[in-house]
Amino acid sequence: MTRAQPEKTHVRLGIMPLTDCALIAIAKERGLFAKYGLDVVISKEPSWASLRDKIMIGALDGAHMLAPMLFAATLGLGAAPFPMVTGLSLGLNGNAITVSNALY
Repeated sequence: MTRAQPEKTHVRLGIMPLTDCALIAIAKERGLFAKYGLDVVISKEPSWASLRDKIMIGALDGAHMLAPMLFAATLGLGAAPFPMVTGLSLGLNGNAITVSNALY
């Protein structure tokens, strides 16, 4: 069986610098995206609103964002409706507070 080629090879992903984004950062650093033919650029964003807005204007191809933001954007809550979909959840039932070892 041959593997299908990606529809898009250059992908820009937005993240908020929180623990939940670790999967994306680690995949980039360990070459997992490149292994599957993807050139991924990670953009650290200053706010959730920035992530949402950059998705809506096409400046980002995907993002690590709060799940309710997808529903709000699709329903047009606070702005014109903008359909969004998700393929996975990075923090399902995994909320935590992460503290530096220096503070523990």
